[in-house]
Amino acid sequence: MRMLAYRVTDHWTSITTSVCQAGVDRYVAVGAAPPGRIVYVPNGVDVNRFCPDELLRAAARRSLGIPDDQPTVLAVGRFDAVKNHAGMLRAFALIIKQHPNAILLLAGKGPLQDSARTLVDELHLSSSVRFLGVRDDVPDLMRASDCYLMSSLWEGLPNVLIQAAASGLPAVVTNVGGNASVVRDGVTGHVVPPGDDAKLALAVIDVLDRLPAIRSLWGDAARATALSKFSLESVADQWLSLFNDLRSDARGRKTTGMQ
Repeated sequence: MRMLAYRVTDHWTSITTSVCQAGVDRYVAVGAAPPGRIVYVPNGVDVNRFCPDELLRAAARRSLGIPDDQPTVLAVGRFDAVKNHAGMLRAFALIIKQHPNAILLLAGKGPLQDSARTLVDELHLSSSVRFLGVRDDVPDLMRASDCYLMSSLWEGLPNVLIQAAASGLPAVVTNVGGNASVVRDGVTGHVVPPGDDAKLALAVIDVLDRLPAIRSLWGDAARATALSKFSLESVADQWLSLFNDLRSDARGRKTTGMQ
């Protein structure tokens, strides 16, 4: 019904935007918007709020009771089917076979939180997984972590993934939506097929196996990507350019946005 609504109302618009190129391609394929009348404009994040800081990292790990040498993986998001926490937890059960002292921090809440807790017990992960609930200190959680993990089955362009990149955090993500536009495989982390628990686990193990200096290089590359492509200033410039182009368009129709 949403695609039909986009198709019917397209003639009232000057241009349609999507937060990821995969969205542009999909909407064109299903006829929601004609080619050339839908463009990619990404989300942006505050790269000054989300940034690396070794002193704040040490303080955050102390407050969480995480030793300096404990591998720490972070996932932030609602407990919903799309986020595939079940697959993430099954992958983490494989990860701790190689890194038995690793810990997974889960921030957020949602309808599947109780089932995730049940699965943690079934997989004997109670000492390795922490449910943090909704937090207002996500920048510090990212600084405290060694790897960001996203097991989603589908996405648009997740702000939290851009935030992780801006925080200088290597990431392992599934190849859905705009994830691969943020994470460069083998450069800032790994991109794996959705729904493949084993490959998700192997990718995280590879990140944790790296020397801290290598992870730091990956984190630097991730932040450079965030600064160049996803800073608020960069995205604002893209919107201003688009609006300036539309202002000269005699059609004068409104802009719509697809998330």
